[in-house]
Amino acid sequence: MDELIFKKATKSDLQFVIDCIIGAEYSGSQILSYCALFEITESEFRELLIEIIDEEIEGQPWNLEHWFIGFIDNIQVCGGCCWIEAENGIGSDMLKSQILQYFLPEKWKMKLDELKLISELTIPRIPNSIEVEYFYTHPDFRNRGLITSMIYFIDETFPDRNKEIIMVGNNVRAMELYKRHGYDVREIKTSTQKNILTLLPSDTKVALLKKI
Repeated sequence: MDELIFKKATKSDLQFVIDCIIGAEYSGSQILSYCALFEITESEFRELLIEIIDEEIEGQPWNLEHWFIGFIDNIQVCGGCCWIEAENGIGSDMLKSQILQYFLPEKWKMKLDELKLISELTIPRIPNSIEVEYFYTHPDFRNRGLITSMIYFIDETFPDRNKEIIMVGNNVRAMELYKRHGYDVREIKTSTQKNILTLLPSDTKVALLKKI
């Protein structure tokens, strides 16, 4: 395989970053959770992400500052994001809630019951850990070990901090990969509400932790 080079994302990588977010959110299912929840199309969600990313809000994954892109021969082949959780005192899940309330105020008010249902699966993140999210490989470059290379890259970039991943439970293949690279299951939450599967790819969330 040609050399894989990681670089910090720039504005020229914006569309690829959005592809990563969309692809990771689907998590091998037919459900894009934000579209299902707020009754918007994938195109509308893409436009929403562009607006949010343009605000450069620290401490949550919808910010180019927290993204890195893997290149082979100057082609974007994989990407992901990581940030220090609650570094400024506010957790990333709270920040994302505030962002969505701001950008979709009417839809937020209309979907309070569904938001409550989803919130039952929330697993509190560990402050000051490196949160790893939205690892994604372009379909043309899969099965080449790129996610493994991304895991090593994060380990080398942040050697002195615990790393945490919170993922939906149906992504078993990815979960087993992280386990092979030192991540242990920290917490599992499962919903008993059948209609959760109309909003999320899985009725389960799993927190994985890699301690230093």
